[in-house]
Amino acid sequence: IVAPRRTLYVKIFCGDGSTKSVMINEGMSMAYILRILVEKNHVQPDPSWGIVEQIPELYLE
Repeated sequence: IVAPRRTLYVKIFCGDGSTKSVMINEGMSMAYILRILVEKNHVQPDPSWGIVEQIPELYLE
């Protein structure tokens, strides 16, 4: 029996103030998610980019 993967709908805030919505699941790597964002934003990848996770209800960034 294979357990179903949990899927999340996340809203991503970009540095230019725009937002993108992406459906992700727990089996996706961060590199794959970044590839999706590169395609959605029509840009070339840059090694200086970073991902910041914010959880306001826990006061975490």
